[in-house]
Amino acid sequence: MNKLWIYFLFLTLSPALLFAQGDSVTIKGKITSSVTDPAAKLSVSFIDYQGKRIGFAAPIHDGLFEIKIPKQTQIVDATLRTIGKDPNASALRQAMRYPLNIFISEDDILINANAEELDLAQVKGGKENNEYNDLRQSTAGFVKQKNTLYSPILQGKISPESTEGKIILEQLSQLGKKEIALQKKFIENHPTSYVSLFLLYRMKSSYTSEDYK
Repeated sequence: MNKLWIYFLFLTLSPALLFAQGDSVTIKGKITSSVTDPAAKLSVSFIDYQGKRIGFAAPIHDGLFEIKIPKQTQIVDATLRTIGKDPNASALRQAMRYPLNIFISEDDILINANAEELDLAQVKGGKENNEYNDLRQSTAGFVKQKNTLYSPILQGKISPESTEGKIILEQLSQLGKKEIALQKKFIENHPTSYVSLFLLYRMKSSYTSEDYK
């Protein structure tokens, strides 16, 4: 009887064991955050190639996290977000924390980030993440300048209709053009990359139908 129960348990648990050992991708790394509002969790969400929305979350202990998710036979782009300890944190603060996009396939992923600038994280793991990381780091300076400039408008300290606000919006526009130029250059240099396909979808307003052709 004992042998039968052991065999039954093996059959029941083996799929989970297989998932943990061979059919999963590990996303891990370090997240630094402020002492006053530390990041408590990291969430990962994506739509798989069958159209199903999937989400995972893991606690952040001493700045470290690790999440195991199923391997994807086709590349999918996923969104990472940090979740603070305070569930009543203001919508403004959450809006100022931009998410990070990564690409999930069959490679483990390593992330080193600041919770306040998750979208500027250093990411390694797989061809797509390595390519996109290089691109994001090349545009990081523009992104930081835009975030700094836009902050007083987002916080309501400066009206976008004021003279000062209009100057800021023009500066944001110029920085945005520089960022887009680097992204377009990446697409030209990587015509077969999944990252280029991802960017083309995100940059719909930056291309005409003739550009797409």
